[in-house]
Order: sequence, then C-alpha cells, then structure tokens
Amino acid sequence: MSTHDGLNVCPKCKSAHTSADTRHVSKQIQKKLYPAQIELLEFIEFQDTSQIIKSLEWVHNTALYHSDVFIDDEEKINLFNVRLLMERLGDMVCEV
Repeated sequence: MSTHDGLNVCPKCKSAHTSADTRHVSKQIQKKLYPAQIELLEFIEFQDTSQIIKSLEWVHNTALYHSDVFIDDEEKINLFNVRLLMERLGDMVCEV
C-alpha cells in the first residue's frame, strides 16, 4: 500500500518506508555479505516467506510442546535460535 506522500506501508507492521531507501540499504548490505549469505536471502525472497516462518514455528512448537523427549540446555539454545530466525524473517517481510 502507498500513503498520500508516496511512501510504501507494510500491511503487517503499518510502518512506512520508501523503496528507494530499501534499494540503497540492500546494496550496502550486499557488499558486506558472503555469496552464500546473499544466495540464502535470495532463496528466502523467492519463496513465500510467511510459509517459511510457519514451517519454522511448527518445528519449534512441535519440538518444545509436543515432544516427550527431554530438552537439555543445548537443545533449548537451538530452539531459541529457531525462534529468533522466525522473528527476523518476520521483520524482513515488513521491510520489503
């Protein structure tokens, strides 16, 4: 969606940004990323990011809430990292 002054608004978080600003940041980030990181971001962009988030959430919740297996500290850290990845992907959806 666009506002009256030409800014794009993310329907999820209702924040406004310009696509030109996004392109500028994107070029700066690409200079700092390794090729494999850029490839991963392009893959995520090509896929339906909301589906990736739902899949990660399913894995997280299944392991945490629907498993009878004891979860030790290392596994808790890994599940927390999955949760952080889900949140960051959600932030990326707002930025696009």
